Amino acid sequence: MGCLPKKIRLCRKKTSKKERRVIVDPTPVNVNPIINVDPTPVNVNPIINVDPTPINVNPIINVDPTPINVNPIINVDPTLTIGPFQRVCNSTVSTTATFVNTDPITIPVQGIADPYPSTIAVTGMTGTIAKVTVTLFNMNHPNPEDLDILLVGSNGITNTILMSDAGGSLDLVNVTLTFDDDAANFLPQLGQIVSGTFKPTNYQGIVENLPAPAPASSVFVRLFNFIGMTPNGAWDLYVFDDDVPGSGNIAGGWSLTITTDNEVCTFTPL
Repeated sequence: MGCLPKKIRLCRKKTSKKERRVIVDPTPVNVNPIINVDPTPVNVNPIINVDPTPINVNPIINVDPTPINVNPIINVDPTLTIGPFQRVCNSTVSTTATFVNTDPITIPVQGIADPYPSTIAVTGMTGTIAKVTVTLFNMNHPNPEDLDILLVGSNGITNTILMSDAGGSLDLVNVTLTFDDDAANFLPQLGQIVSGTFKPTNYQGIVENLPAPAPASSVFVRLFNFIGMTPNGAWDLYVFDDDVPGSGNIAGGWSLTITTDNEVCTFTPL
């Protein structure tokens, strides 16, 4: 090319400028690139599977089909007067029942019998006690004066001595004794005891306390002690031999006969 020296210099400068171009990576860079995520779509409002069984908003509630009275009938003690009624009691109905324990009672040479106590369970009676009698079946002992026999009522406290220090040293052989406050006689102190009905008897002249668990003996030797009590419960018979020699038994066990009174009342409106 025909170029003046000055122009040549200018041309070199221009050429030098063109050679300063910056070469970058020809791969394009996206300003808003596509980001690959899990291709599985996520539901904004997904379907939730629940128990398909419908639930009642107002379900049926099964209750006891027996009706409940809003104003129920209340059973009260008929001995109470509840206005506006007047209670009038005109008569008393008596009920008598006998309860038996046939297990034999073994009496040692000296000490407590086996079992100690012997027990009778009284159940099913109503009213309060009006009378009590006791029978001991087939008693055997060479020295009956050694025997102390105590009856304890259903409350575990009220009691009476049935016999103590009676009969001397004359053998009892298969003797059956019934104790009744209404009997004509006491047991003999020194004479022969024979089968029959007698009043509770204690010739010691003092309170005759038997070994525990027997309660302290009543100072009153009588079956009247039990009048007015509730009959139901465990009645105990304690037998104790307080001296030697001789052992024995009550071979046929014992029975308890109880009479209760139930007052009959009417309620008349005032």
